[in-house]
Amino acid sequence: MENKTPAPFEESNSLAQALLLIGMSFMGFCLFMAVLTVLQVMGLIDMAKFSDAASYADKNVVSNMRNVMLLQDLMIFIIPAAVFSFLVSRNRVQYLQMNRIGNPRFLFLGILTMLASIPLINFLGELNHMLPLPEFLQRMEQDGNAIEAAFEQQHTVYDLIYNLFVMALFAGFSEELFFRAGLQKVLIKMAKNIHTGIWITAAIFSAIHFQFYGFIPRMLLGVFLGYLYVWSGSLWVGIFAHFMFNGSQILAAYLQPGKDSSTGVFSETPGYAFITLSTLLVIALLIRAYKVSQKKDNDVIVTSE
Repeated sequence: MENKTPAPFEESNSLAQALLLIGMSFMGFCLFMAVLTVLQVMGLIDMAKFSDAASYADKNVVSNMRNVMLLQDLMIFIIPAAVFSFLVSRNRVQYLQMNRIGNPRFLFLGILTMLASIPLINFLGELNHMLPLPEFLQRMEQDGNAIEAAFEQQHTVYDLIYNLFVMALFAGFSEELFFRAGLQKVLIKMAKNIHTGIWITAAIFSAIHFQFYGFIPRMLLGVFLGYLYVWSGSLWVGIFAHFMFNGSQILAAYLQPGKDSSTGVFSETPGYAFITLSTLLVIALLIRAYKVSQKKDNDVIVTSE
């Protein structure tokens, strides 16, 4: 028999729900730090080496860092979003929009949009680098870049597969679950405007990476993913698209060792003609995605609740 009783916070206003989600994420962060402390005391990890670039030549250190990244995404993004869905809806999978894969054309359009955007994203990244940042943000940027470089310097097939799992698949799943299915949904409800909710969520999504030389391009990616989520009605579309974008960077680093992976599949940032073509393609693909969203067809693949 179906339970008709509302979930504990289902009828709460959007501000209360937003604070609930953010609060649970903060609790997840505190628990994550507590777990790291326990692992440190047990001698299983050495957190001092995580911030020492000289230690990144040690494969064990890099492997531990990747494992910690998995734990971080699990405790700060996945668990809070999952618990949040239980507190605000009796139909949890449907609330997160994970109950259907959606129109297969959206999967195709989402992946194409992410890949077509690479030249544009790289160009915006170069412009972003021209903006002055406070010294402490520059240090944070350097630390983040050093960690990414450490992951990418591992050149075995196992390292490639593990990087794809940690940095593309798991990161894509956890971030889309928290930011698009959780935070964006609440912010759209709070703002009473789809566009405002998507852009604010994208800005928060970019800022939380703490790499501000990539703030603008990462925010734009968040915007693309936000619209794909709303138009497709399926979280899986954004997850696949997110995976393809991150995966292209990881694959580029594997195939071109020593190159700057921020340029993705290109050995250097493409010229203006390529950037213009990238921009036009992205616009055309997003327009097409919007038009597909307006069609009331039933070619969706439904997953179990």
